[in-house]
Amino acid sequence: MRMIAAGIGVVALTCMTLHGQAPKPPTGFLTLFVSPVEYVSPTYVADPNPETGATRLLFEGEPLGLTVDVRNDNDIPAELVTKASPGFQISVRRDRKPITTAVGVSNVTTRLFLDTRRSEEWTSRMRLGPRETMRWTVDTGLETVSPGIYEIAVEAMGIDQNGNKVYPRVPQQVVEVRARTADSALEMAVRATERLLLRQEYSEAEKLARTALGAYPNSAVGYVQLSKATAGQGRTAEAIQSLETALDILDRNADALLQRFRGSSIPQMIVNLGQRINGLRALEQKGR
Repeated sequence: MRMIAAGIGVVALTCMTLHGQAPKPPTGFLTLFVSPVEYVSPTYVADPNPETGATRLLFEGEPLGLTVDVRNDNDIPAELVTKASPGFQISVRRDRKPITTAVGVSNVTTRLFLDTRRSEEWTSRMRLGPRETMRWTVDTGLETVSPGIYEIAVEAMGIDQNGNKVYPRVPQQVVEVRARTADSALEMAVRATERLLLRQEYSEAEKLARTALGAYPNSAVGYVQLSKATAGQGRTAEAIQSLETALDILDRNADALLQRFRGSSIPQMIVNLGQRINGLRALEQKGR
């Protein structure tokens, strides 16, 4: 996919909360949302420090893709009018200081409405039907940067057919990039496996999960991921067995790292695993 380099500079972001979310826009405006792609939340490490403003965590060398959505949340059609492709200016700051990175925005957009999606090339006037969204992908270039707190802010340079600017509903993401250490090895394995599962690359995900479990046999999350990978390949009985192993580990409090970092979530995880096991058993019975 061809990428168009985005402008680098500090974008003035107005009417924003500390979490990068602006108040509800006036009726009739197009709105802008910036979201992470294939982001995996922390499991076996601490969350980002909220005092930094970071809501996402990466480790050195991990990619972070973003999507930029322009939404028409109204009941009438609208137009996004821009002068140059792709119509966005992106700024990146590290520890509150502007930096230059290899940020790029695709010149191909995806049109989203309900369960349908269609790709098309950028044009200077793009029509959005009622409740329709146009989505662009952003390559942040963060896999090449050093540890720190990074703010990625997006400003839409276009206007609607009435001359109104696109309203910045969620115009930025704040990411902590953390150094890799020996203590983060299990976390890195879990994150890599989860990204493969998100892409439905089940065979490769299974290989990574089994490798991780060889080193960390008490990882309940590792067995959950192995279950997803084998279920995705149609091996339901194996998937059930992996979930039962994960449930046993949680019942015995044998996953010490999970207990340390996600202890409050374990009771709900146990409930969810039981429901998942019942669902897979029902699926297995139906297939007989």
